[in-house]
Amino acid sequence: MDIAVIGGGAAGLISAVFAKRENEKAEVSVYERLDRVGKKILATGNGRCNFCNVSYTVDNYHGEDPSFVLPALSQFGPDEIMGFFKELGIYPVVEEGGKVFPRSGQASSILDCLREECRRLGVLEICNFDVAKITPQDGGFVLETQDGKKARCDKVIIACGGKATPSLGSNGGGYYILSALGYKITKLYPALVQIKTDPTYVKAMNGIKVNVTARAICNNEILDVQKGELLFTLNGMSGPTIFNLSRHASKENLVISIDLADEFSQDELISYLIYRKELLPYKKLDGYLAGFLHKKVGHTLLKAAGVLPYDRMVSTLSGEEIMRLARLMKDWRFKVLGTMGFQNAQVTIGGVKTKDFDKYTMESKKHKGLYACGEVLDIDGDCGGYNLMWAWASGALAGKNAAKGQDRV
Repeated sequence: MDIAVIGGGAAGLISAVFAKRENEKAEVSVYERLDRVGKKILATGNGRCNFCNVSYTVDNYHGEDPSFVLPALSQFGPDEIMGFFKELGIYPVVEEGGKVFPRSGQASSILDCLREECRRLGVLEICNFDVAKITPQDGGFVLETQDGKKARCDKVIIACGGKATPSLGSNGGGYYILSALGYKITKLYPALVQIKTDPTYVKAMNGIKVNVTARAICNNEILDVQKGELLFTLNGMSGPTIFNLSRHASKENLVISIDLADEFSQDELISYLIYRKELLPYKKLDGYLAGFLHKKVGHTLLKAAGVLPYDRMVSTLSGEEIMRLARLMKDWRFKVLGTMGFQNAQVTIGGVKTKDFDKYTMESKKHKGLYACGEVLDIDGDCGGYNLMWAWASGALAGKNAAKGQDRV
């Protein structure tokens, strides 16, 4: 039995491992369009590889049918994923929010152990082989590149990823391959990506991290709420809270509202700001919020609220100015102008419709012997290791099931 895995990322490598473990007689080959496999793995978790999350629920996943993930994750969830990597030498460390990293702090540890396991099992890596077309033929499949190279297999696993960060391997090729075979693709958007806003105020706070409650608001309707770290950039915002809100960035009239003092109600904040005025009347305005907010954030907030000039004395603050500051601190709105695009995104929203695949095996309902896993399907997860979890779980399920049975005739 010849099994071809299209894509040498997380889903592809683990599917190859599980296929070979399931059927040691199978000839398993990984076809990768770049000059080496696993480049995207090296970039995950800021190079540390947040490879799963012990606190996942189905609510951490998105798509037309998020429940599609449940059979795979019930068989290969956090415990099984950590156990698998422990066997390969990875010592997992659980950090805040249930995020799991290798103790080495190196994403390369994950990739190295996967490649070593592939070599040990006899999985063949074939790089610089950019599959552009798959044709069902003679009970199996023929793979073909744009320049005419061909390969034949009995079973095929599509693990090409989405369109996010094409420089690391996933350029959307899997969508074209499956679309040509009659599969429907949902609309595609970049996700887990920096958001662009009007730069007027964010530019002054570039590089500053704050802990906030952030809300995505469209036409005064709150679409999503995220709490945690936000990073201001030259032309917008980044950080885990923004990455999770970025799935809404394609909507018109979207604003991001940030609450810089979420431990206070607005009335409590007003009372506290009045107290600060009484406590620090001898200070100039540029020092009024120092020690409560980052100095640059405080300065920018004063400017945005129209509480100027900075060299005024705190004692001159009016009650109306304090109320303006409190309102803005609790609900500072930034108009969303877009995102930094697929080239900077971590994942893709949308993909091949899951209704055409068996969630218990990852096999196509249209073509026997064809499997799909990972990001190419219409499943994406929140920031925090959930996307790699889906890649491992769906890839393991696809590989295991593809290796069952006899050669196709």
